[in-house]
Amino acid sequence: MKHIVYFLWLLPISGLCLAIAVWSTPHIVGTYTYAGSRYLLPSERHYTTCTYYGWAGVITVDAVDATCPWVRFFKAGTIQ
Repeated sequence: MKHIVYFLWLLPISGLCLAIAVWSTPHIVGTYTYAGSRYLLPSERHYTTCTYYGWAGVITVDAVDATCPWVRFFKAGTIQ
């Protein structure tokens, strides 16, 4: 019974693997393209594409509502 303590480290590792399999992996925005003035700071930017970098790779998607969220979650199997 006292040797079970040596295998307790497997619980958080397996929990992390299960969470990634069930939900997805986080990706952070790296680059984006937008329509609008580059030099006028008060002008609004309407983002057209967002490129995210993460564990599962690099993915470029169209912007949602002309914005790029800082972090998005993508499943590894859905990335081309």
